[in-house]
Amino acid sequence: MQEAWTRSRLKRVAPELVLVIGLILGSQSAGFAHRYGLDFLPGSLQPGNPAGLIYPIAAALVVYGCLMSVPVAKFLQQAQCLFLGRISFGLYLIHVPIAYTLVMAVAVLLWPMSAITLAVGLLIFVALSVSLGWLMTVLVDGPALRLLASIRALKNKWRSPLATVRPLVLD
Repeated sequence: MQEAWTRSRLKRVAPELVLVIGLILGSQSAGFAHRYGLDFLPGSLQPGNPAGLIYPIAAALVVYGCLMSVPVAKFLQQAQCLFLGRISFGLYLIHVPIAYTLVMAVAVLLWPMSAITLAVGLLIFVALSVSLGWLMTVLVDGPALRLLASIRALKNKWRSPLATVRPLVLD
């Protein structure tokens, strides 16, 4: 898809609809096919089957929709989205440990919670995750990527001139 997109060969066919379909397909949890009478489908095509083809298909539909939809592309180019994209790896690494430890410990202490307490807790979780994701990017991911780039540059600089010489073949 990336090759077709970079060469302007990807055709624009209802990208917003394709994006919505991809999001719906990708959001189905385990057991969905059984709950909604879709057991007759082959296992690889049953929504909610983590080992099936639906999740990769849904991901491809979402990527297509994001690539081809002008409004979605404009939205994703906003500063907030670019920031989240920049910190996405650190955010990915940090949000689950926060949710499984700190959030659950607080939830157990405050249970049962009102809707307002739950909403405030969600806002705190998001703020903490984004903050720590940014910190991970600045302190870990960014320096690691710069180190790898410098190692790659050194490798290319110190590459032996003989490595590029083709061997002489005598007949």
